[in-house]
Amino acid sequence: MPRVASPDSRQRRSSKLAPSRFSHWPTILVIEEPTVRQLLKTRPRMRGYRALAPVSIAEAVSCVDAEAPDLVILGLRDDSGIELVRKLKTRTSAPIIVLSARFDNDMKIAALESGADDYLVRPFHRKDLLARVEMALRRSYHARGRSTMLVSGDILVDVIYRLVSVRGKRIALKPKEYEILLRLTESEGNVLGHREIVTAIWGAPGPRHIQDLRAYIASLRTKIERDPARPARILTEHGVGYRFARV
Repeated sequence: MPRVASPDSRQRRSSKLAPSRFSHWPTILVIEEPTVRQLLKTRPRMRGYRALAPVSIAEAVSCVDAEAPDLVILGLRDDSGIELVRKLKTRTSAPIIVLSARFDNDMKIAALESGADDYLVRPFHRKDLLARVEMALRRSYHARGRSTMLVSGDILVDVIYRLVSVRGKRIALKPKEYEILLRLTESEGNVLGHREIVTAIWGAPGPRHIQDLRAYIASLRTKIERDPARPARILTEHGVGYRFARV
């Protein structure tokens, strides 16, 4: 199994944008914020998060209990949102980022006093939101004693900033390459079928996606293998899929 570095080593109808649950993928609960849900789904730097989008307040509360999210993003529309912040804070220690179209200092103070960790007023730049999400997730991981680093041999993955280092050198990965690599490392030593990987990454298996997967695997090998022609980490299980070898 890949090991997780200690924190001290580097300091239904609920819409799941990442179709499979990955233990190292930060989970974000997005309440009444369709724009943010789409941003998490489509923007390359925000890929690699598992987003849950409940369709009602009752379902949002149930998601907090069942899923233990690492972060909550809440769209604040009226005073009822302040009460929801209070309610969520009694059920989770996860940071809460409130997004609002109201530049109202009293509302902001009320949200923060009710337990919100951050308050962002629209319109905002997506990079501003991303920076706040990353900072909040890092605080959340450390507060819970979880490491932000996944270590597999000479490969290090920072699951918050989605950065990958191989043999001490930072490498640049495309969003899909990162998602595939994280999926493989989490299942180190086990065979993952083509359809299983495709469903997890793209959401729907198809012939084109299988070809895309093979192309991404070939590209990954050039970036992480010492000899891409003789791969030692990402192994092909002919007719089945791929296995990330233990080292």
